[in-house]
Amino acid sequence: CLRILRTVNAAGFASARRVDSVRQAILLLGSDTLRRWASLWVLAGLSHGAHPEVVVMSAVRARCCELLAGNTGGASDAFLLGLLSLIDVVSGRPLDLIVAELPVSASIRDALLGQDTPGRRLLDCALACERGDWRACVSASDRAGLPAARLAQAHAAALHWAASFD
Repeated sequence: CLRILRTVNAAGFASARRVDSVRQAILLLGSDTLRRWASLWVLAGLSHGAHPEVVVMSAVRARCCELLAGNTGGASDAFLLGLLSLIDVVSGRPLDLIVAELPVSASIRDALLGQDTPGRRLLDCALACERGDWRACVSASDRAGLPAARLAQAHAAALHWAASFD
């Protein structure tokens, strides 16, 4: 509750008036945004042994995947997929063991394990942009059915979004 109120009342959030109840904050943020922030906070809480930049990388991947998914019904799943893509690094455990324990959909589980799914194609796009591998970006965008220019735009927007955390 404290994090929600701090986030909504932060100067960067640009609220015209002070929000002093969790109910107001939830209404202002919306359920999708609240879920997104809660997921980030949980991941950050799990990352005791990992470098803090890993959480930022996960956030960038999550936002990039969400933006690439666009207005499809799978945008929130795409965000979660990107966020969990470094869960093995964050937790210091093998990915296959973690994924077996996660209460996520089969499509997210399959994508995390590298199977060729629509979600995995979005994640591959985000990974190619992250590495700056433009040939891989073009190839990944073709497989995902997206224009290559959209990958660069989504990645830049995701970087900007993650930079706004400070």
